[in-house]
Amino acid sequence: MVKRDFGKPIIFMHIPKTAGSTLHQLFQLNYRSEQIFKLGITGAPTEGSFADRHKISVDKFYSLSTLEQQGVKAVIGHMPYGLHRAFESDAQYITVIRHPISRVLSHYNFVKENPNHYLYERVKNEAPTISDYVERLNSKELNNGMLRFFLGPEHVKIPFDGCRLEMIDVALDRVEKRFVAVGIQEYFQQSVEQFCKFNNWEMPKIQSRNISKSQYSTQVNKSEMEVLLRYNSLDLLLYEELRKRFLKYLVS
Repeated sequence: MVKRDFGKPIIFMHIPKTAGSTLHQLFQLNYRSEQIFKLGITGAPTEGSFADRHKISVDKFYSLSTLEQQGVKAVIGHMPYGLHRAFESDAQYITVIRHPISRVLSHYNFVKENPNHYLYERVKNEAPTISDYVERLNSKELNNGMLRFFLGPEHVKIPFDGCRLEMIDVALDRVEKRFVAVGIQEYFQQSVEQFCKFNNWEMPKIQSRNISKSQYSTQVNKSEMEVLLRYNSLDLLLYEELRKRFLKYLVS
């Protein structure tokens, strides 16, 4: 990973269901509100679907003038790798990853409890089990979704179940060249400490936000586990490699 260059903005690549809402507090504490561009919020209307508001906000970001761009010190939100290309000064990244089985299960429970989610009706009608959720909906969010974020917007051209082993090398190369830190949700406190150390941020007392208190099970049986692993095996390999690097840093 790279050393923090404070002449460049920092991008928080928020992968869904990886404690990103909690980490927004780091940015609110360490930057003025006008220095933070929040994808899905800044420049977006307060009404309408999240997808529509997010698109409007992203379009607003890409339309910033050079002068407006200079005032942006941090970008946070659901957006894959590649946003740095919009900055004339370039940019660096941080992100958080999570064990892929836990992430997909959390995603499933979240959708089942949120009628406004774009997958809600399909889950209600087509996916009574977590296996059905992955196999029937063919949502790329549930198929090596973390790896796809590192691959950038080009991942939309990769069909469901179309990711390949060599794509992990692409993701790791991008981590090495543009990421200041990659946190691990299962080591959340240590991840926050690492972010603060590398960015010279004030260390807050973190309060968890958007943590699902689902009425549904957080367990999967053997056959469900096999399905989840089949469609997220590359996410697991990526997770294990980045987790190993994270733990190596902690003991160094």
